[in-house]
Amino acid sequence: MGLSTYTLDWFDVAHKDLHIQHSLQSVGETRFGTIYWSLDSAVQGIPAFTKIVSNPGLGIDNAMLHTLFDNDEDVFAFQRDLKWLGAVLMPFAPAIQCLEAKDTNPVDMYTYWLAIVAHLQDLLTKDDSLKEKSKYAIELKEKIHAIANSWLAQLIENEQALNVYLTAFNTMLHQSSPTQTLLQFPL
Repeated sequence: MGLSTYTLDWFDVAHKDLHIQHSLQSVGETRFGTIYWSLDSAVQGIPAFTKIVSNPGLGIDNAMLHTLFDNDEDVFAFQRDLKWLGAVLMPFAPAIQCLEAKDTNPVDMYTYWLAIVAHLQDLLTKDDSLKEKSKYAIELKEKIHAIANSWLAQLIENEQALNVYLTAFNTMLHQSSPTQTLLQFPL
């Protein structure tokens, strides 16, 4: 869409007609987090994509777009696959936003990382229980685990950081009272 103002203009008209609240979001400079927000905006915009691609009067002759949006089964599969990718990327996006705050500290960094890893573990464990209807291939799950483990190792085994994140988190654990809730997430 970023290469065709004509298509983007018609997309904007369609998303307003369909009462879709947000337009497409592009991938920004903090790419990893904005990939999720861009993907989410694409999922929300699928009805608008379908509307403009199926309108022959607009003259949108892009074969890839027609392949994705002319057939309901293909649209469903595309939307499903984007949602599956979004489920893996989702915890990273808000964590990145929080970590960009001016008062973020090493404990926050480690806490967000634990939340991300816990989300991925829950997601993949639930997927394992589906057996025949599993969303993610075993090889993909292994890659996700390997990437997450590699990032965690870089975070806590970084000689330059001197284990500052793990040390700060452990210090916070030992200073808190037994009745104090360590991780509070707003509902």
